Amino acid sequence: MLRRARTLVTIAALAVLAAAPTPARALSVTNIEGMLSTIFESGQSSFSGIGLRVHVQSALLIPEISFVPVMEYWRNTNRLEAFDITSSQNDAALGFEARYTFPREGFQPYLGAGWSAHFLSSEVESPPINLKKSDSVTRGAMTLVGGVNMPITAKLSNMLELKFHYLPGDSQTKLNYGLAWKF
Repeated sequence: MLRRARTLVTIAALAVLAAAPTPARALSVTNIEGMLSTIFESGQSSFSGIGLRVHVQSALLIPEISFVPVMEYWRNTNRLEAFDITSSQNDAALGFEARYTFPREGFQPYLGAGWSAHFLSSEVESPPINLKKSDSVTRGAMTLVGGVNMPITAKLSNMLELKFHYLPGDSQTKLNYGLAWKF
């Protein structure tokens, strides 16, 4: 119950942040990032995911601080032909991070922390033994992130980061890489 309440509060906060009119441009979207991920989850080999996020800055706060709503998704499927067993697991995550970008010319390192709601689903199927099971759960996770933006042009930059999601029992470490477009 508490997890669902936190999830709903997070989703509502993201919706309000995205839709609320801002007096005198107190909040502004500064850039958008598309990313690919290599995910390392405990007990599994690495696999890939995708993500999208925007950066929101406040004119009322330190300019190096940004707030970052995040959407991430991955799916991992395994098949054992010899035993006719298929298993799959996926994770759709909605989150929010606060980030500090170190002011400097050229590449820009950053550190941040946040919270995300993970909508996890697992399924296993084996027709020869009439096995078909699935499970879904929603979990909250604290996140830590550190990375670097490397400008290509005045508006476009590469990003590379390491991100850790602390989910009790299912922690994930992600190597994210992608492109950022500055408005």
